[in-house]
Amino acid sequence: MYKSFVPYSRCSMLLRQRSSRLIPPLTFTARLNSTSTPLSNKIFQPMARFFMPKGPIPSFDPNTGVFDMTTQCFEKGDEDDFYNLGVQRDLVGWTAISTLHIWMLNVRLRKEGKKGSEITQSILDQLFREIELRLIANGITSGLMLAKITKQVFPHYHGSIVAYDDGMLNGDVHLANAIFRNLFYRSTSEAASLGLIVKYIRMELNRMDNLSLEALIGDNFKFSHLPMTI
Repeated sequence: MYKSFVPYSRCSMLLRQRSSRLIPPLTFTARLNSTSTPLSNKIFQPMARFFMPKGPIPSFDPNTGVFDMTTQCFEKGDEDDFYNLGVQRDLVGWTAISTLHIWMLNVRLRKEGKKGSEITQSILDQLFREIELRLIANGITSGLMLAKITKQVFPHYHGSIVAYDDGMLNGDVHLANAIFRNLFYRSTSEAASLGLIVKYIRMELNRMDNLSLEALIGDNFKFSHLPMTI
């Protein structure tokens, strides 16, 4: 049985207690005006050095299609599809859904070499800024608490990416197990729900594989809705 990369911490449990409902989605303007925050820059960039290619960390340009593509991942976490299947409707659940969609983008971007790595870095950078903004919007404004939670998000993110990669390479049973561990932590899920998500992932990966990079980061790219049947 696949185990999560690292168990949820006390900070994550506190976050669940403080966030019994999903935080309202941030507006496009809020994201655009918050593309750089001191805390995310201070905490995230040193950690990113462990897992990303050597060299300068590229800045995130909100005027590119990458910004729109990343926002698509966040908006999937604001929709009802995954929550209707049993994912907990809170910030931890939102982060897990967003991470799943970021992983799918990462799989496609690996075909683009160095350019793909730079875009992947920009997406990850924006994820941490978004999480910080949503924590603040939920009333967690203590710099110490923000730092603790943000630091612990990174290993969860990395563990999810590793688990989904393993599932993609080893078949649907392994992928369903990774989905259960990372999306349905401390919640229940029917086998049919896992099957729907596996089908959705396979469909989206295949669709993105047939898109050019220009089409992927263009204004018209949208993630699909979950299928109704397996």
